[in-house]
Amino acid sequence: LIGINAVDEAIIEYEFPSGDRADIVFRCKGGRYSIVEVEMVDARVAVFQMVKYKALLCAKLREPLDSDLVEAVLVAPFISPEIKEFASQYMIKCLRTSTIN
Repeated sequence: LIGINAVDEAIIEYEFPSGDRADIVFRCKGGRYSIVEVEMVDARVAVFQMVKYKALLCAKLREPLDSDLVEAVLVAPFISPEIKEFASQYMIKCLRTSTIN
């Protein structure tokens, strides 16, 4: 539904070494990862979390912060144009929940 393919494992409440937790991390074929955060209240907070989660996973994998191996996906019922613009600067994919129902 959200465009993540070739999944080897889905880890719910994925815990980073920092103690932060992402809603779901998908480990995919080819050494790729997708971090998914589902936010039902405030996408503005979640987009900043996604910047952090992407950086944390890149660091854990010892990949550069702009690695193509780590994808970040924010799912929320409403994502303002400002949040979408901010997210795109950090290569965070935004999906509205109404588009995946």
